[in-house]
Amino acid sequence: MTQLSYYEPDDEAWSWWGRPPAAEEEEPPADDVHSVRWGYNILDIDRLARLAVRRSLFAHVGSFIDRYTAARDGVIDALYAAQERPTPRDLVTGGWRAMAVAEQAATRLYGRTSKGETRPSYVAYWDASSTVTGSHESGVVDRMALWQIWPTLTDGDRDVLLGLAMLQDREDMDLAAALGVTPAGLKDKLVRARSRFAALWYEGETPRRHKRGRNRVRIPLDNRGRPRITESQLEEMRARRAEGALLKEIAAEYGISTHTASALLRGKSRPAPDPRPGADGEAA
Repeated sequence: MTQLSYYEPDDEAWSWWGRPPAAEEEEPPADDVHSVRWGYNILDIDRLARLAVRRSLFAHVGSFIDRYTAARDGVIDALYAAQERPTPRDLVTGGWRAMAVAEQAATRLYGRTSKGETRPSYVAYWDASSTVTGSHESGVVDRMALWQIWPTLTDGDRDVLLGLAMLQDREDMDLAAALGVTPAGLKDKLVRARSRFAALWYEGETPRRHKRGRNRVRIPLDNRGRPRITESQLEEMRARRAEGALLKEIAAEYGISTHTASALLRGKSRPAPDPRPGADGEAA
């Protein structure tokens, strides 16, 4: 394949900007740079990423390096995801998509919404960084709230929350065994205890929903007590899919619905970890 080393953007591709890219953006790369994919080389990727940053219409959050890194990742992703040779504009668009995702993540992290409003994390982030000396106010308020809420909980709620705090880096099956309940029973206890605690913590406010995406799927049983698909089983399912097996055939082999099988294969649902050798509570 002929090495792509020079771009001549057509008027149609850049017309909505009102003018073509500057001449400096069209300088050919060095001849000794190796091709990466589809005739593009490393300097092509670098130049297209810089072009994406300079032509970006986003509200620039973060440094130029952060935006360039996001754009470069997007250009590379678009280059390798393409089923046929992409145009430079396709790759620049890929850089913009990656920048938009990074922009949204940074905005959310710093407590701003897409409408320019502030979130609770805005105060937590900017108040702490804008003062000359740090404040102990938030820590004191949190501790006082905890000590006021703790006595109002039931013994069962306190046991499960304390156990969760003590064993948070271990398997949920260990916590279930310590409390003398099944993994499915532990899940119910955790939901109830967290809900009661959140209702008191956010008293007078609307409790925010628990961010389930931050937690790993550890309990090997679903809500109906049926075994979950484990990580090794999911690898087997993917191998069967790669061999050309139909989705309904795979679902039937593992005793799950086609919807569940599809969600697992597409990464929308996560599998349970493989049981440890000799671990109690192993799913049948």
